Amino acid sequence: MPVTGLRGPFPLRDIVIDKEVVLRGPGAFVLGDPENTTTLQVFFAGRSDHSLNNQLHVYVGRYHYFSYEYSGTAQRAFEAECVLYHEFDPRDNPAHPRRPSGESWACPVCKLFG
Repeated sequence: MPVTGLRGPFPLRDIVIDKEVVLRGPGAFVLGDPENTTTLQVFFAGRSDHSLNNQLHVYVGRYHYFSYEYSGTAQRAFEAECVLYHEFDPRDNPAHPRRPSGESWACPVCKLFG
C-alpha cells in the first residue's frame, strides 16, 4: 500500500474496531485483504462524515481488514476519501465519492464537483 498516513491494517472485527477507533468523529478508510503484515490490497475506499467507528461496523463480514484515518471535519473526510479513491482505484467503488447533499466541495485530485 502506498504511503497514505493511514493507521493499520487491522482485522475488520467489531471488537477490533471498538478498541482501535475510539474517537467518534469523521474519517476515511480503506478495506481489503492483507498483502503482507504491513500492507493492504485495497478493494474499497470510504468515509464517515459523523462516526468512523459506526461506519466501519457496517462492513464487518464483507471485508477482512481495514486501515483508517481521522479527518476532523466532514469536508476533510470527503477529501481524504477522494485521495484514497484516486490512489487505489478500488474495485468495489463503482463511482467517484459523492459529497454530502448541499455541499459544494471539490475533489482535491480531479476537481470533480468544482
